[in-house]
Amino acid sequence: MYFLLRKNSLGVLNIRSEGICCFLQEMLEQHDVTSVLCRSFFIPDDSGKGLLVLNKEDGEAESIINKSMDTLGIKTAFIYAHDGARDVQLAHKVSMLKRSPWFWCSLTAVAAVLFYEGLPGLFWLSFWGSVGWFSSRFIMSRQIMSWISSWRASFGKNQ
Repeated sequence: MYFLLRKNSLGVLNIRSEGICCFLQEMLEQHDVTSVLCRSFFIPDDSGKGLLVLNKEDGEAESIINKSMDTLGIKTAFIYAHDGARDVQLAHKVSMLKRSPWFWCSLTAVAAVLFYEGLPGLFWLSFWGSVGWFSSRFIMSRQIMSWISSWRASFGKNQ
């Protein structure tokens, strides 16, 4: 759903509710706040103040969201909708997984290996895939990246 954000002589600026929620979810994940989910975003009137529906109350998440929305020029108010009937975070992850091309690529590759190579081929695919994943996770960790950048800085100073 699109909402009118601004209207002036230059034109009209509409924003998409799902886009704002995805943007805020990415901001929360960058700050390692994964327990709070943005469910929906509304602008109920022409005031330009947005209502954000979250799954639970969290002061850190609210400050991150307020900072992010202030850069967009949107003031926000929060509404909390607790859902005890199902695990919202799991549903969000499954939804994100179903939309990921990497998931479908991996699923197709596993099916092809299972069909052509059988269980031993699937074992080796899983083994080497896990080795590659853990290696890249280790190499791309912040600690390793800081070691590499400090090493590069010291190497550059010795020239």
